[in-house]
Amino acid sequence: MLRRLRGRLRALWPVRYDESFFTARWFENWQRLAPVLGALLTHNKSSRTFFDYGCGPGIMIDWMNDRGLDYTGWDPSAAARAMYLQHFGKYPERYLTSIDQALERSFDVMLSFDVFEHLRDEEVAELLQRPWKVGRLLANISREPAIPGHINIKSDRAWIDFVGKHGWELDQVGTTGLRELYRTLRPKGEDLWHENMFLLARRGR
Repeated sequence: MLRRLRGRLRALWPVRYDESFFTARWFENWQRLAPVLGALLTHNKSSRTFFDYGCGPGIMIDWMNDRGLDYTGWDPSAAARAMYLQHFGKYPERYLTSIDQALERSFDVMLSFDVFEHLRDEEVAELLQRPWKVGRLLANISREPAIPGHINIKSDRAWIDFVGKHGWELDQVGTTGLRELYRTLRPKGEDLWHENMFLLARRGR
C-alpha cells in the first residue's frame, strides 16, 4: 500500500527520459537481459522483422541486427537517441526519427517494452489505434508502482480488457509460451517478464 502511494506521488512530477532515467544501472540490467530477449524474439522462426516502439537508448538494435535480423526502433526522446549513438550506434538508420517512417513499413512483430505503464490511457489508446502493418504486438508492461514514470498500473484482466476496446486481443497460447520460455531462461525471474508479457493480435487479422 505504501509503495503504491509513493508511486502515485511520483506521478505528480514529470520524468525526463535522459541520463537521469537511463542510468548506468539501467544499461547493466538491460545488457544482461538482451540475450534473453533475443531468444524470446527469435523463438518463432518466422519472425524476422521487428519494430521497437519506445526503444529508449536502443539497446537491442545493434544486438539484433548483428545477428542478421531486421530490428528497427523509435523513441520520442531525442536524449534517448543521442544515448544510442553514444553507447552503440552501429545502425543509426535503424533508429527512426519519425513515427511516420514506421507506419510506412511492414513488420512481423511490434515490440513495446516497459512503455505502456509510462503512458496515460489516451496515449496507449492512440498507440494501439495507429494503422500499424504488423502481425503481432509483444508488450511487457511493468506493474511496479514505485518506479519513476510508472503512472498507469493495471492488472492483467484490466489490460486485456483495455486493449480489447482498441482493436487488439490476447494471444493466450503465444503469451503463455513466451512467459514459460522466459522462466526457463531466467529461473529467478529477476525482471518479472513471466508475469508482465502479453502477446497481442489485431482483431480481424
